[in-house]
Amino acid sequence: MRKNTQAVLDAWIAKEAKGNRGDSISTDGNTIYSYNTAIVVRTPDYSKEIAFMHSIGYPEFTQDTFVFATINTTKYSSTTSNQQSSLLAYFEANNRSYNEEINVPIGTTTLG
Repeated sequence: MRKNTQAVLDAWIAKEAKGNRGDSISTDGNTIYSYNTAIVVRTPDYSKEIAFMHSIGYPEFTQDTFVFATINTTKYSSTTSNQQSSLLAYFEANNRSYNEEINVPIGTTTLG
């Protein structure tokens, strides 16, 4: 994984901003952008649902039980494709569940 993609991924995991919108890759802590297009969006916090499941006797439910993010796999450029491939590899290597969206218009800032 390229160093700047790794730095943005690390910031996204920590829910911190890194870079500026319009950069080749950046994050506001919730969404990872390639240029100005969202390529990864974190799913909502499921803490209320998890607390409910625990209260009715299902302690095995955690945030990881739910889909972790939505990933835009639409092909735009070689730079974005490399970023998407690296991010998908992270999700797969770390057993993080995700939804995929395709045919997302360039410049889209939200997913799902």
